[in-house]
Amino acid sequence: MQTLIVNDNIYTSRNNIGSIGGFYQFRGDPEKRVFGLTNYHVAQIDGICTAGQKAFGINSNEGIGTLFSWFRLESDIVNSFDLALVNLDKTLVRPLWGLDTAGYAVPAIDQEVRLMNRREIRTGFISNVNSGEFSVTIAGTDYRIGNLIQITSANDLPFSEHGHSGSVIFSDTNQLVGVLVGGDPENRHLSYVMPFLDRRNRKGILNSWALEVADL
Repeated sequence: MQTLIVNDNIYTSRNNIGSIGGFYQFRGDPEKRVFGLTNYHVAQIDGICTAGQKAFGINSNEGIGTLFSWFRLESDIVNSFDLALVNLDKTLVRPLWGLDTAGYAVPAIDQEVRLMNRREIRTGFISNVNSGEFSVTIAGTDYRIGNLIQITSANDLPFSEHGHSGSVIFSDTNQLVGVLVGGDPENRHLSYVMPFLDRRNRKGILNSWALEVADL
């Protein structure tokens, strides 16, 4: 049987491979369900997310859970989030990276950050806490995402690549910083992240979803 750890690759359609960015629970949920974060652009099929739609693990092609909730992207506005929640089969989930004790970090310029998965650890630093807009293309339509953190890679490797979308990004002290949207197509050293916490305009992920790190 497959297991699922933070930032494993997942898909709903083989055309949209991304990552599962950490394991969370809703505060006060009596069922203690475990959810994984990813991007709307990873979870959608032909531009649409559907409740109950299956998500699969790339390592075994077995089902890992079903789509539960999302922020639908609109093409005529600057969207605050590119996010979807997957209701996971919690028997598959394994803790990693000290997530059982991690807190959330408020983004700050020059803060060191990491993208960690089964294969590698990539490092970078926050170069802008309000980078403007980043666009994702779904079924030929461009969607703008705003209120993003800009990450610059710390070495010659890009901070993120294809398949990393949806990954949770950590600080150098293992606190959760945000969820990756994607890398700049014109500058391989830049990537863009939705913050969990944003004290400037209260548009962080935790201002919209009352998530806490899952007690595994």
